[in-house]
Amino acid sequence: CGVCILLFAAEVMRELRSVMSSTWAVCAVPSGPRTVLEDGRLVALHRGRSACIIVNNMIRAGIAMMLLTTGVRWLTGTSSITDLILNAAALCFVMDMDECLFATTVPSSVHIFVKGLQPLTYRRGGRNLEAIVPLVSICAICVLVFPLYVNPNSDDMLRVKQLLCAGNQN
Repeated sequence: CGVCILLFAAEVMRELRSVMSSTWAVCAVPSGPRTVLEDGRLVALHRGRSACIIVNNMIRAGIAMMLLTTGVRWLTGTSSITDLILNAAALCFVMDMDECLFATTVPSSVHIFVKGLQPLTYRRGGRNLEAIVPLVSICAICVLVFPLYVNPNSDDMLRVKQLLCAGNQN
């Protein structure tokens, strides 16, 4: 159970890190009255478009956090090892669904255009915080999940086992 929760939390942290990087990069692009693209490099971004990207990133972060909380509760309520592995795989699939939809439903001309774009540059924070914060968050999630969800669920299962299997079994 712990390994599945750890891996799922890492998947969610990867999404949140992507959201933060995207937001920082968009904020680093100068805003202007219109979007300017030169040789595959974003020179200026329209204020409205910048706001839409930031709102979209906030929605992505909110969905990731909701999936994290409900996914962890779902995983901790699963008692079978095979079901636990299948549920963790299903949750990771849900996290990757947007990339799957983009790869299958967007025309190839858009894929070619996106591949031709230069990566956005932004100033990264010092002290490797973008790596440390997800690691600390994953550890905190695992430390909190066991006393809040896993241990009570295990205790309930042991009580049920004792009630059903205790005493004379003839």
